[in-house]
Amino acid sequence: PNNSSADSKDDICLNLILSILKKYGDSFQELFKKEENSVLRIFEFEPELLIASKMMLALCDPKVDLGKNFNPESQLFYKSNLVKFYSSDCLSHIITILDGLCETFMRPSHLPLIWNNFCDSKGTIVQELIRVLTRCASLILDYVVKSVGEKFNDSLPIQALLKVFLFMN
Repeated sequence: PNNSSADSKDDICLNLILSILKKYGDSFQELFKKEENSVLRIFEFEPELLIASKMMLALCDPKVDLGKNFNPESQLFYKSNLVKFYSSDCLSHIITILDGLCETFMRPSHLPLIWNNFCDSKGTIVQELIRVLTRCASLILDYVVKSVGEKFNDSLPIQALLKVFLFMN
């Protein structure tokens, strides 16, 4: 009985994270399609996105909780979560969100917005969000590529990850 309640709690947590990532991924895609003027393409988000991203990282990265990751059963837990997130199209939402953040903060037309936001804590939050989402994308991609091998041919993440690299440098 305890396993089924633990499984249902995990599923609730996964679904919550996925719904938040989907909400922000879809909102930026809508804005991107609707607004041709790049000045108006400003990706805004609430703290729930960072919280959900950190929860996802804790569910996927054994390095987050060093005390538990030596147990083989917990290794399966992390791998299982990576598969669940990948199969739920989580990677495309992460890539869209990263693309949206870079789209917003790399534009010269957004410099006044950027400097105003980076002068307060929002700049730190944006950097932390990018760090966490990039780590999650890296974990998912690493596991999927190792599992599938040469058959993996999804080039979707490359452009967004290059933008992240340029933005963070």
